[in-house]
Amino acid sequence: MASATYTLIQPQTAPPTFSPGGGTYLLPQRVTISDASPGAAIYYTTDGSTPTTSSTQYTGPFLVLTTTTVRAIAVVPGWSPSSVASASYFVLL
Repeated sequence: MASATYTLIQPQTAPPTFSPGGGTYLLPQRVTISDASPGAAIYYTTDGSTPTTSSTQYTGPFLVLTTTTVRAIAVVPGWSPSSVASASYFVLL
C-alpha cells in the first residue's frame, strides 16, 4: 500500500497598481487602481492605514486633491489576498 501527502497552495492575488503612479504633481490627480488577477476586488484607504475587505471598495477613478497616501489590496475568492500596494501623491497647490 502506498500513501502520499499533498499540500495545496492557494494562488496569490497580484498586488494592485496605480495610474498615475505616486509622485509630486502641480494639480490634483485622477487615480485609477487596477489588478492583473482575474475577478479581483480592490479595497483601498486614503489615510495611510492598512486596507482590509472592510475598507472602501474601488469602483472607479477618484480625485486626489491634496497630499495623500493611497494603499490598496486585491482579493480573489479562493486565492490568498495580495500584498499591500501604496502610492503617495504630493499635490503642490
